Amino acid sequence: RHHLLHHQRSLSQAVEALNPQGDLPPSKRVLALAPHFDDESLLFGSALASAVEGGADVRLVWLTNGGAHARLRREEAAQAAKTLGVSDHHLLDAPETRLHASSAWVQKLRRLMVDFHPTRVLLPWWLDNHIDHFETTRVLAAAAQGQALDFEIAATGFWTPLPGGHAVAHHPLKEQALACHTSQLDEVDYLACAKGLSRWGGGDPNERYWCLPAREYLRRFAASGAARRRYRN
Repeated sequence: RHHLLHHQRSLSQAVEALNPQGDLPPSKRVLALAPHFDDESLLFGSALASAVEGGADVRLVWLTNGGAHARLRREEAAQAAKTLGVSDHHLLDAPETRLHASSAWVQKLRRLMVDFHPTRVLLPWWLDNHIDHFETTRVLAAAAQGQALDFEIAATGFWTPLPGGHAVAHHPLKEQALACHTSQLDEVDYLACAKGLSRWGGGDPNERYWCLPAREYLRRFAASGAARRRYRN
């Protein structure tokens, strides 16, 4: 029952601010928080490639370590980042499916944020249906404590796509980057998943972002009740 209430309240918080708003405007310093190796392509591939082409400074942070095939997945992710044009990338190294607002991971992300001073942070919105995608918002909120919150959050979804918001036009490098993740594509055809979800969403191939000032986004997260949610692994 609590899970369903959090889901309904989360959708309410999003829908209020998700009327079609045109293209996502450019930003000077873009920080992307990818919960897993491959999320940089699945979630943000078009946005990252477009930001690099537009001359933005881009920093990519993978939050989890890739599990049993960590070395291979890290190599695949590095190649995907190179394909997208992103050379500034880092790893928090949290165990996959065990991401939470631990002091070690929070402190590392805080240092990366203070050093980079992003104007925009890309992340999966909290209702995207994976424990690590959900926990990304909590990790960011903890890392941002005590900071000026003078950046905006652009949140997107893969497993729970957002119904509207700012658009980033589909970029052909997105599929090329995703194709680097051979080990993951052997298990799940994410290209087919993306196309299927696109058709389910009306055939829109663009990435969609819910873009709000950081303070407002985190306020809505708290108002949804989902901030108090606890997953059972």
